[in-house]
Amino acid sequence: MRLRLIALAVFLSVAPASAQVKGYRDVVTAAAVSDEGLFTVHRLNNRLLFEIPEAVLGRDMVVMSRIAKTQDGLGDGGANMAPNIVVRWERRDHRIVLRAVSHARTAAAGTPLELAVENANFAPVLASLPVQAAGEKTFVVDVTDLYLGDTPAFTLPRNRRTQLGVRSLDRERGWIEWARSFPINVEVR
Repeated sequence: MRLRLIALAVFLSVAPASAQVKGYRDVVTAAAVSDEGLFTVHRLNNRLLFEIPEAVLGRDMVVMSRIAKTQDGLGDGGANMAPNIVVRWERRDHRIVLRAVSHARTAAAGTPLELAVENANFAPVLASLPVQAAGEKTFVVDVTDLYLGDTPAFTLPRNRRTQLGVRSLDRERGWIEWARSFPINVEVR
């Protein structure tokens, strides 16, 4: 029993490197191309960083994924890539969590049913991103993988993948063209 407790204590005493937040200028260097708006977006060395204000955390937002261009024969240009979904950014210790939020079931505020509906609508986690740096009331996270990876809210829906014979996206043949931030939205292509 004592050996197990010592092993557990040693295991728990080692802090993961990902929990360490770097200084703001160590992450967002002078080489970053930045655009201010709802979030400040930073492009740096083929990475896309979002600087998310504390005031935006917990707010519902809509993600709309569109296909900008397609190869000949697919004819999906301008079409929805994935269904529009409501998301919410949340802070959990040294991470920013992106959750998919459902408003399919509702109940009147202040009623006993409200708690039951809330507990039945646990928002699934789409991504959990380590905080790279913290500004004054902002958190910098690397969102490159959201756009170049296989995150469901940002990629082809399952039925379209089956139809086209796509198993996964090849990040080596994809890139982020640009990212722009506006007062009420962020656009990434």
